[in-house]
Amino acid sequence: LHHLMDVYMQAVNPAKPSVAFLLGAAVSGWGLFYAGRPRLATALIAALWSCLLIGGWSGLFTSRRGVLLLVAIIIVTKCVSAIAGAWFARHRIKVPTKRDHFFFLAAMAVSLWLLTQPSTRSRLLGVEGYRVQGNGMAPTLMTGDAVVCDSRRRDYSLGDVVAYEREGKVEVKRIAATEGNSIEIIDGNVLLNGENFGPFHSWSPREKIYSQSFERTKIPRGYVFMLGDNRDNSRDSRFDGPVALASVRCKTTEIVYSVDGRKTGTAIW
Repeated sequence: LHHLMDVYMQAVNPAKPSVAFLLGAAVSGWGLFYAGRPRLATALIAALWSCLLIGGWSGLFTSRRGVLLLVAIIIVTKCVSAIAGAWFARHRIKVPTKRDHFFFLAAMAVSLWLLTQPSTRSRLLGVEGYRVQGNGMAPTLMTGDAVVCDSRRRDYSLGDVVAYEREGKVEVKRIAATEGNSIEIIDGNVLLNGENFGPFHSWSPREKIYSQSFERTKIPRGYVFMLGDNRDNSRDSRFDGPVALASVRCKTTEIVYSVDGRKTGTAIW
């Protein structure tokens, strides 16, 4: 009986730990799957998705530290997958067929596709990231700044800096007026429903006449009015009109990288 078991184990066991390690490092769980441990591979993937979903729903990834944590979770999962796969490859008790490998990779490809699609990624992880183009929000945000956004929110407030779609591109500006309210600019001061809010986050030197005045406009239902902090050099709702709330993607929360190292990790207000 022992002899028959030895023959059986010798027929099943052959597996290269190095291959299992590389597969596990390439695709989380693949090393374990190759090593004949599909249940462990499934458990590892389930644990990864649980961490991602819980972190996303709780807003854990909406900061620079959160982004680093997200990357760390993925790296740790790959390391566990690679090391455990190499270990179990020495004692493989089941040889997965090519068909098994195909279905496993197909499932992982679908998971990766979900994470690469902006709409599903924002819903699953509750976070999006953008790189700022232009200096319309200077000095709050400058060209090249990478920002992280909280995409769980849909109740945007006055003063929020948000990312929104315009003509197929993503713009980052500040909400200066919400639906049902009126806005006007007189001598560079922003008036909401007749109340003077002063420059309203503007650091513009006011060198251009057009940035100092804007006729009174009422914001229709389902829209918001955008202004750039750099009022003299900002393409915003003064020129393009109010932005539909449906076009607003998320609220920016923190600068995760800036060419000015002092701004990296700064919260956006």
